[in-house]
Amino acid sequence: MAAVSEVAAAVRALYQSSDAGERSQAHAWLEQFRRTSEAWTVADMLLGDGTQDAAVHLFAAQTLRTKIVDSLDEVGAGAQQQLRDALAQRLRQLGSGPGTQAVATQLCLALADIAVQMEAWDDPVGDMASALLGDGGGAGGASEAQRAARLVEFAGVLPEELCNERLPGTGEFFVRRASALLTRRAGDVLELLAQSLQQAGDSVTQTRVLACFTAWVRSGEVSVDVAAGSAAAAMAFAALQADDAPADVFDAAVDAVCSVVRETRDDADDAPSTRAAKDAAVGGTVAPQLAHAAVTLGRGGGGGGVAPDAEERARGLCRVLTEAGEAWVGRIVEAPAQYGGLVEALVACMRAAPLDAVPMMFDFWGRLADALLAHTASCDGARRTLAAAYAALVDVILAHVQHPDDDDGEDGDGRPAMTAAARDAFREFRHGIGDVLKDCVRVVGQQAALERVCQAMDAALRAADLAGGGGWQR
Repeated sequence: MAAVSEVAAAVRALYQSSDAGERSQAHAWLEQFRRTSEAWTVADMLLGDGTQDAAVHLFAAQTLRTKIVDSLDEVGAGAQQQLRDALAQRLRQLGSGPGTQAVATQLCLALADIAVQMEAWDDPVGDMASALLGDGGGAGGASEAQRAARLVEFAGVLPEELCNERLPGTGEFFVRRASALLTRRAGDVLELLAQSLQQAGDSVTQTRVLACFTAWVRSGEVSVDVAAGSAAAAMAFAALQADDAPADVFDAAVDAVCSVVRETRDDADDAPSTRAAKDAAVGGTVAPQLAHAAVTLGRGGGGGGVAPDAEERARGLCRVLTEAGEAWVGRIVEAPAQYGGLVEALVACMRAAPLDAVPMMFDFWGRLADALLAHTASCDGARRTLAAAYAALVDVILAHVQHPDDDDGEDGDGRPAMTAAARDAFREFRHGIGDVLKDCVRVVGQQAALERVCQAMDAALRAADLAGGGGWQR
């Protein structure tokens, strides 16, 4: 049996030696060690050895996770429960020094992989809550707040590990485990996330809660109306609407809201109960909240744009609104009065967003035009209502396709001219947005579209005359 000290020395050689040959030799030896049955025992001993550094603890945690994914059948049913309890205890006792977060993540993944494969484990999140937060866990270096954070992390990786293709099992097995682990426990997890937000409102906790919430919503095992009405969703919407939300919280909120919106997509195969849940989520929560978020777009900027320090927020808001637009194309055509605000917000996104964020919206305008022309006549109110948005979009496109001033020399404000790469990117952008212009022509008609182009050209010529000529060619 390989000695604990021998494995630890090999790990240190792998990460600390300046000799490439020694590092290669250590890597090969450790990979061979991981394939042995004794790796179970030695890795657990390394994890419990407080004298070892973080690199050794991380290797031990990774080894156990690899063994659990590839070879859990080496461990009998009774021993699997003992292994689960031992790993939970290690996670509880793990301190907070440098590198411990990576170790905690590997332990959470290992426990989630056990949960997926161990059918007798019916309530992993509840049992882990007792193991990490209950009394009688023994002394350890983790505070209650750290243990609570690790519980949320474990809950977040559980639905993701159900999709781990390396885990053994048939499709029927994974469907059965998804029902047991996710569908029946979704309410408990949403309550856990609500409690976490109440107990700690710092940005790290909020980001971790939103990541967990997103993973559960993406699993498809949470009813979308329940998800949309949860405390985690409310916090995500609030972060979208707040100008001072920390960047990591805002980014996590964008992911969370997009995941909820994606679950509300139109689907002709939806059962009546599913359609009712989507309608409740969209009409009762998601659409009104997005309307509030859309108001913040462009706030603090001038000339219809966004302030330079708000560009990342603008990108995130445009991503959420685009996701909603693509998900609700059918709803928009059916009820343009109800969803007209969303379409107007997307026109505002096209106008105000940083130029590199604009292409994400191109597909939406094409899909909406296709649906509008397929399901309405030219005299329908829906066609006329949405045609106004496409007409406004023509003006936005004309502004975007103008070349920057003094393209071949210095810009008028003293900034250097576009580089060759930037010119190529702008040329590609013009081709892409040209397709959106074609969609506009399909909806508003050739004559109306040409009139707006002529008006823009006339205005440019007048401005050029007033400025002493030049500039109209852009």
